[in-house]
This record gives sequence, structure tokens and C-alpha cells, in this order.
Amino acid sequence: MKCYFHEDTNAVAYCQHCGKALCKSCASKYNPCLCDECFELRQISTQEERRQRNKDALIDTNAEFIGAVIKGLIGAVVLTLIFNALYETPVPFGMSVMFFFVPFGWAFITYIEQWLPVFIVSGIVLIFWIICKLVLSMLLGIPCFLYQVFKYIGKLLTQKYR
Repeated sequence: MKCYFHEDTNAVAYCQHCGKALCKSCASKYNPCLCDECFELRQISTQEERRQRNKDALIDTNAEFIGAVIKGLIGAVVLTLIFNALYETPVPFGMSVMFFFVPFGWAFITYIEQWLPVFIVSGIVLIFWIICKLVLSMLLGIPCFLYQVFKYIGKLLTQKYR
């Protein structure tokens, strides 16, 4: 059998996509073994897949960011109501605003927990850990929120100019 592109040369392989016979020089161009036409088609589809993946990532980022903002608003309202009921005095506005940042800080601490040593948390230790995590979430929530906002804006800008 002769090469599809070089009729005077014997074929040594086949294109893995379309099955065209290829000579040694044609077969050694690409890995996996593809003819020029199939390689170009693969490149085009890879670029389209990459663009679609970036677009999907932007949609996921939008959804996650908006979801965290909604969780923050709900958390602010719920925790403000709980503190108002417990202490029967109005919670200062600044404290309510701090509750907004809890989901951002909580997500960051949960991310960091993967590097902490595993220990069994139960009973009073669990309650202590949740209270510590809540307080840390309020403190770390502001810089984490700002980081997420800048990251979100950066993704929007890079997607806009591609």
C-alpha cells in the first residue's frame, strides 16, 4: 500500500482518526499518528474546547461568587436576628456587616483545613472549633471577600479581551 500523500512511497502506518495510509515521514510528524488534515481539525476543536472551558469557568465563577454573596446576605440577616433574640438589644450595624463576610472566611478556613492535622472532633471540642472558626471567618472574611472581588473582576476583564 502506498502513502496517501506520497504515491511513490510505501505506507508504514495509518492515521488514527481517518485511517489514511501514511509513509514514514508523514507518520512521524504528529503523536499520535495523524495526517495533516486530521491534525488541523484536532487543533481547531481543541481551541474551541479551550474557549468553551474558559467560558464555562466564567459562568461557574459567576455562580459561585453570586452564591457566596447571597449566603453572606442571608447569614447577615439570620445571625443579626439570632443575636437580637439572644441579647434583646439591637446588634450594631458594623456587626451585621461582619456577618456578611462569614461565608468568604469560612470557605477560606475550610480550604486551609486540608493541610491541618486530622483530629477527632466531638463534643465540647467540636463546639469550641465551630465558635473559633466562626470568629476567624468574620475576621478573615473581609480580605477573602476583597480577594474574591478582584479575582472576579480580573476574570471578567480577561474574558472580555480574548
